[in-house]
Amino acid sequence: MTIAEQIHELLDPLIGEMMATSALASNCGKIHKTPESLASGDMMALSYHLSQGLVFFIGTETAGRIAERIARMG
Repeated sequence: MTIAEQIHELLDPLIGEMMATSALASNCGKIHKTPESLASGDMMALSYHLSQGLVFFIGTETAGRIAERIARMG
């Protein structure tokens, strides 16, 4: 399973498949990556950007937990 697939698997139950796909693609762009090109060294920056947007949908606490899990993928 790729890193992008693992992240999508975390996000999907929380925000739905379409939104998870969109959030991942959008936030990868913020770090000048594509979901397919993500590497473990990208996880800290990606987790930061994802958590900022997720707060509005799943709350600060849950967004923080998800960001921590993504950051640990690095």
